[in-house]
Amino acid sequence: MCLIREGTRIGDFSSIDSHTVIGTDGFEIKNLANRSRIVSHAGGVLIGTNVEIGVGCVVDKSLFEGYTCIHDDGKIDNHVQIAHDCRLGKRTMICSKVQLSGNVAIGADCYLPPGAILRDQLEITDNVTLGMGTVVTRSIVHHLFMKSVARASLDSGTLPIHQQVGNAPIR
Repeated sequence: MCLIREGTRIGDFSSIDSHTVIGTDGFEIKNLANRSRIVSHAGGVLIGTNVEIGVGCVVDKSLFEGYTCIHDDGKIDNHVQIAHDCRLGKRTMICSKVQLSGNVAIGADCYLPPGAILRDQLEITDNVTLGMGTVVTRSIVHHLFMKSVARASLDSGTLPIHQQVGNAPIR
């Protein structure tokens, strides 16, 4: 059984597997009256048509008004965390153990392999394929295809030439 919380809209022909929670509050912490509190989220989740979400995933609702969005034909493997206000483009595929921090925008036709981690406030353009276990700390603004680069970080500004296809600067 999965749990679909209030404020979630799901398109036709979409499926959500067992032990998945859609529309939960994310991990936004504020100090109120000298006590740390998790902030209640007010938004929702939009799931497009023909989206498949695997076992044990969590999709947080938007922090304020608005939606965390998974667009049409998206495929999400098992055990994926999608934080508040993320936006996944059409036909984007996300493999097991991927973690998307808050407010990450991923374009259409992207592939995030097992174990990829994306920090908050990033933008990934269309047609990006990352390598297994990649840690992304900066936005990717041009088409990029990476071979497996486990434990590599994209925070150096550019990738080694053998891992880069075309002119793919990272901002």
